[in-house]
Amino acid sequence: MRVKYEGESIPNVSDKDIKEINLPLPDLSEQRRIVKILDEANELRINSAKAGKRYFRILLALFHEFFGDPATNPKGWPTMSLEDVTIE
Repeated sequence: MRVKYEGESIPNVSDKDIKEINLPLPDLSEQRRIVKILDEANELRINSAKAGKRYFRILLALFHEFFGDPATNPKGWPTMSLEDVTIE
């Protein structure tokens, strides 16, 4: 995934640039499995004041486990632009 920058030091990304980003999309059964695990992680976050940094480490690890590096799409999932995935 290539990040587009404009200006001298502060990134300026247009709506058009955002909508052109392609995201790898796993099949629906894999999406449901990911949602279930993320829901469980969210439950942990909500129910435990001690979760704090541990929750974010777990969430980051889960993201990398499921998606890998989105820039390289190591699982070879089909991609779709962010514009096509979202509802305006």
